[in-house]
Amino acid sequence: VQILQEPQFRAVCMEPSVNRIYVDGDLITSVSLEKELQQWKKECTGRSLFLVLPYIIRNREEAYLEYLKSQVLSQKIWDGIMIRNLEGLYWAHEIGWKKKRGGSLQADACLYAWNRRSRVFLKEMGVTSTVPLECNREDLRQLEIHGMEMIVYGRIPLMITANCVQKTCLSCQKERLPRDRWQKDGWLWLRDRYGTEFPVRTVCG
Repeated sequence: VQILQEPQFRAVCMEPSVNRIYVDGDLITSVSLEKELQQWKKECTGRSLFLVLPYIIRNREEAYLEYLKSQVLSQKIWDGIMIRNLEGLYWAHEIGWKKKRGGSLQADACLYAWNRRSRVFLKEMGVTSTVPLECNREDLRQLEIHGMEMIVYGRIPLMITANCVQKTCLSCQKERLPRDRWQKDGWLWLRDRYGTEFPVRTVCG
C-alpha cells in the first residue's frame, strides 16, 4: 500500500494484511511521522517500509536529495526504495543503497518494463519491476509477470508535470505567502466541460 498523507499511514497500520508500505518521500520531513514509522517497525516484524522517490528529479533539488540520502542510510527502518525513473535508479546506486545497506529496489509502474529486454536490464540493476498499467490479459501472459508487483486499486496519475498548475490557474503561493505558510503538499480540482472533476496534487519545493 502506498501512502501520500499521514492519516493514511495510521489507517494501514491497523490492517494486518498489509505487509509492505510505500511512504512518499515528502512525508518523511514530518518529525511526528518519523517517530510513528520507527514505532511501527518495532511492533510489526516481518513487514517492510519502502521510501518512494519523486516522479521528477532535478539537480536544483540537491538539498532535498541529500536529506533523503541521510534518512535512508542512517535510519534502519527502511527496507527498500521505490524508483520512478532512471534518475532515481542512478541516485540509489550513487549513494550506495544496495552496497551499504543491501536494501531492495522496486520500480514503479511508470518505469518502462513492457518487454523482456527491459525487465532483464532492470533485474541486472537489482530492480524488481511493476506490471505496466496498460497491460491487458494477453500482454500479461506474454510478459510472464511472475515475481513482478501489480497495482490493483487506487488512482493513477493522468499527467505528471514540472509546471505548476496552481501558479498557472491561480497564483504562486511563494509570491504571496511567507515561507512558513507554504503548503508543500496540496490539492486542487480541475473540472472538464462534462463536469468531471480531476484531483491535482501540488508538491511545492
